[in-house]
Amino acid sequence: MGSTIRERLLEVLRPTPEQWADWKWQFRHRITTVAALARVVPLEPETVRRLEAVAVAFPLSITPYYLALVVDGDGQDPILLQSIPDVREAELAEIGADGRPAVLDVNPLPGIMPGVGDISCFTRSAFAAGLDYAAMIRRIVATALARYESPSFSSYGRGE
Repeated sequence: MGSTIRERLLEVLRPTPEQWADWKWQFRHRITTVAALARVVPLEPETVRRLEAVAVAFPLSITPYYLALVVDGDGQDPILLQSIPDVREAELAEIGADGRPAVLDVNPLPGIMPGVGDISCFTRSAFAAGLDYAAMIRRIVATALARYESPSFSSYGRGE
C-alpha cells in the first residue's frame, strides 16, 4: 500500500489522470463511510469506533482530491479536522424530532455584537434557538474550553 494518502487513494480507486482531474468523477467517488476512510487514512481502532458512532448523525462526504491534501500521519491536519466529524460535535448537537442535527456553528462574520443593526447569521440562529447574548457567549466559551482541554487537542498555541 502506498506511503501517502494520495498514493493509497490512487491504488484503491485507480483513476486515470483525466478522471482524477474531473470534478464529476471526484463527486461520484467521495469517501462516505468510515471503512472507506480507514482504507486510506491510518486510524486507530478507537478513532474508527468513535467515527462510526458520530457518522450516523454527521455523514462523511470527502472527495478523493480533497482527502489527498491531508498530511499523512498528522492527526491535527486542518483539512482532516474539517473533513471528518468530531464526536464532540455530536455531543453538542441537539437532534430534532426528524432525526436531523441542529447545530450552532460559529462563523467569524462581523455582527456578533448585540444591538448592531446587521447581526450575523450565527447570532440570529442563537436567538432563534432561545439563547440570549450572554448564554450564546457562554456556550461558545464552554465549547472552546471543552475542545482545548480534550486530550486530542494539540499543545499548539498553549505556550507549552
